[in-house]
Amino acid sequence: MQSLLTNPSLMDCRRLYLRDYEVWINIGVHDFEKKGEMLGLVANAQLVWEFVDGPALLGANFAQGVGPNADFLLQTADHTWGEVGVAGVIGNGPLQFTVGFDTTIGRTNADAQVIRGSATYRF
Repeated sequence: MQSLLTNPSLMDCRRLYLRDYEVWINIGVHDFEKKGEMLGLVANAQLVWEFVDGPALLGANFAQGVGPNADFLLQTADHTWGEVGVAGVIGNGPLQFTVGFDTTIGRTNADAQVIRGSATYRF
């Protein structure tokens, strides 16, 4: 059996993930306020250590996009960087609203901040 440390697909980097960590809380000061809708907080984080210089191109596309990526030339190589995101979800019935924020940390060649929002209605 092959060890994770000697796996060829992991030889050039290591990644540490926290995916879709979800906590539901009640908001309010008084007891009658805490009996209403709950607010869900969803967190995502990724920390990357790259050991070998990768390609000098970054491919980008729209979220859930189809078709070829747009390639951007990278002038420097960052070896340790992270991505973090947090979202708030309200509503657990047929109507649900989500607002979130995602950002990169410690990455000079592909710095990005994203603010997103959605409304979902389930029939």
